[in-house]
Amino acid sequence: MAVVPWQKANVPGHIVAKKLKPDKLIEMLNESEHTLLIVGKLEDFELEIAKSFIIKTKLKGGTVVFTPIANKTFLETGIKPEMILGLTDVTAKLARGWREVNGKAPFDLVVFFGGYYYQQSQMLSAIKHYATDLKKLSLNRYHQPNADYSFANIREERWVKEMQTVLEAI
Repeated sequence: MAVVPWQKANVPGHIVAKKLKPDKLIEMLNESEHTLLIVGKLEDFELEIAKSFIIKTKLKGGTVVFTPIANKTFLETGIKPEMILGLTDVTAKLARGWREVNGKAPFDLVVFFGGYYYQQSQMLSAIKHYATDLKKLSLNRYHQPNADYSFANIREERWVKEMQTVLEAI
């Protein structure tokens, strides 16, 4: 059975995201040469997982971009991104061919963590059509059909458990 978008009005077209399972996420993160992690607004239950995920991404040499609201969330933690950009701005840059920061290898994987569902849907749609060379992941607990891989619509507890499994393995 196909996974359906969380919002029924989200009509993605004939190419839709595959269901993301922890083992596939671990595989994709480990194979990525240069991950771009885009962090948006986070729910309270996502904060600790996000902190760990950001730190692991940085340790692996990935690039972290915070939206302004995510930057505000992390001001007191000491975790700093390479860039602070609005979600629309980072998406426009990716759609126009932006692929590297500070001379690092080009991005090969774009990971969205947090943010408003409807906004992430539109940003993923733009990247899906204009940055076809990039793999796109959504780590939110609601299915994003415009990504290449996205979790199915799952409960908070299951999402936390699956993300903890991923963090232990990467």
